[in-house]
Amino acid sequence: MDLPGDPAQRSDRLGPLKSRLAWAGLLAVLTAAVYGGALDTSFHFDDENAVLSHRQVLTGEWDFSLRGVFLGRGLVTNSFIACQRFSEAGSPVLFHAVDLALHAGVTIALFWVLLRWFALSGRVLNDGWAAAGALAYWIHPAVSQGVVYIGQRYERFCTLFFLVSLLCFAAGFGAWRDPAVRRRVLKAATAFAGCVLFAALALGSKENAVTLPVILLLSATVWMRREGVPLWLACA
Repeated sequence: MDLPGDPAQRSDRLGPLKSRLAWAGLLAVLTAAVYGGALDTSFHFDDENAVLSHRQVLTGEWDFSLRGVFLGRGLVTNSFIACQRFSEAGSPVLFHAVDLALHAGVTIALFWVLLRWFALSGRVLNDGWAAAGALAYWIHPAVSQGVVYIGQRYERFCTLFFLVSLLCFAAGFGAWRDPAVRRRVLKAATAFAGCVLFAALALGSKENAVTLPVILLLSATVWMRREGVPLWLACA
């Protein structure tokens, strides 16, 4: 496998799409196989306040207002309402199934981010290494507990939107290498708009996303350095 730091392997191109999709599918299957037992776990800890006793969840009041979605964790609360509405009374199975799907989605998004980030940095990252990096996150107790701890769904939503925002930012940055000016501008504008939208959704899911601009700035600095931009200018 090509190590991420091998300077002899420099490219902007990712590996074959079939390979990436196969690895993404494997990550999803592993998530279902390893964490499937969480479906029978009961509500516990802050699940009482976040779900069972939450006023909006009890009354079924959907909140798709701009304030609710982007400032009041509205999307997460709406997901609790949906799970409650389509679940048998007192059953946590659907809640855990959604959290399991979110955990798989976050892991796959991280896999894609690692591939794209290193490609823009001019270094080939083998799909296997990217999957290994995603699995290191996937198995860590600090994040895996979110599958059985329904009250931590805010973290899952925030992390997923955070990573998708970073992917959009990477797509916008890479679009400027397209030789067709009109297509280049359209791609970049669409990608950066997506970056802003998902960043706002991440922040609306949990305030941890306030760190995203720092990650974007550091990433852009690394990518610009690859283009030969002086460090002081890249940082500026």
